Amino acid sequence: MKTRFLAIPASLALAAVLAAVAPAPNGPGSPVPPGAIPLAGGAGAARGAGGPGARGPAGRGTPMIKMDESATDPIVRVDQQWSGRHTANLARAKQGNVDLYMLGDSITDNWGGGNVNGGAGQFAESWKKYVAGWAAANFGIGGDRTEHVLWRIKNGELDGLKPKAIVLLIGTNNLPASQYNYNPVPPEQAAQGVKLILDVIKEKQPQARVLLVSVFPRADQEQAVINDRVQALNALLARFADDKQVKYLDIYNKFLGPDGKLLPGVMQNDNLHPSAAGYDIWGQAMLPILTEWLGAPKPPN
Repeated sequence: MKTRFLAIPASLALAAVLAAVAPAPNGPGSPVPPGAIPLAGGAGAARGAGGPGARGPAGRGTPMIKMDESATDPIVRVDQQWSGRHTANLARAKQGNVDLYMLGDSITDNWGGGNVNGGAGQFAESWKKYVAGWAAANFGIGGDRTEHVLWRIKNGELDGLKPKAIVLLIGTNNLPASQYNYNPVPPEQAAQGVKLILDVIKEKQPQARVLLVSVFPRADQEQAVINDRVQALNALLARFADDKQVKYLDIYNKFLGPDGKLLPGVMQNDNLHPSAAGYDIWGQAMLPILTEWLGAPKPPN
């Protein structure tokens, strides 16, 4: 008999979901299944040492619930930490004054400037160098998949502001063949989830230019397996560029050496989240595009 797992549809109110399902800590003493693969921002993902939104032994992770869900259905995550981040993002959106809107999972969130960590993250200096020269805001949330970003932007995080540019990086958490909290989906379904996110952005923010960033290579599990899936997803994402509102930025190979393996030092020890050198790769690649769209950034303080 096939086991069915809990999925939370977007039609349920976030408060009701949180009241119905209690989160479980992912800190010391929490069981971690053998062979579990960390989310980008989920269990085992590197953040600052115990700071807001921290993951791994020092922080609070995603709930101990297996999710049987689609990459294309807007879904509420049921952990309180995510609820708090969503609430903070809503408050930041209401403030307005955002020219550059950064959207994604922990790979975006970790860069610094987030609406909870206030730019005090591990890579805040890199954020200042490449991003903070514009009126920028970080709407990344660690652990998110396409379905979670889709829910967030359908429920207030794109309202109340008019960014000139949106940088979108999402999809890596949809792909692992073995994952702690979520079932994997094929690259084709993950790409469709990204397409739906782009559709919402175009509807809610028609004035914004969108920089769609390729999913980064990773080596937190067998590289030949996971990166085949990443490359398949990226090939589909490239098709969403329209030379009008959406531009695709392919930096996948910039993280790799001639042997096809990750360059030394571009990822943190988990081989999933960029190091300072990895953020340099991303920042240097998008800087000329954003300068064309937004004008020259202000020098960092």
